[in-house]
Amino acid sequence: MTAEQVAGLTGVDTGCGGITYPAGGWLCPQQLTAELLALAATRGLHVHYGYPVETLSAEGDGWLLNQQRYHQAVVLANGHRITGFAQTAQLPVYPVGGSQPYSHHPAACRPAPCCATTAT
Repeated sequence: MTAEQVAGLTGVDTGCGGITYPAGGWLCPQQLTAELLALAATRGLHVHYGYPVETLSAEGDGWLLNQQRYHQAVVLANGHRITGFAQTAQLPVYPVGGSQPYSHHPAACRPAPCCATTAT
């Protein structure tokens, strides 16, 4: 898309071209996460809440957490703290801010004009 097409679709003059996702839409991150965890639980996932992980150590074919608990796989889903482990300290990531309002009102569920732009 040209910069003009992006502005026409989104109502925002970005000054950049981009691409569009016509089938894009809205989601509720909390609901999506809950549903994904529920599905994964039916396939053997065990979630351990209230167990802060301070250290990860490679151990055999898995991981040792806090030098106490062994797991074959670990999912790092700790947001802005992702670089808090020795293994992840050098990842080129940075925190971003924002909000995602969510409404149960049907009118708010119409497709969103999803558009990704890049600076030229």
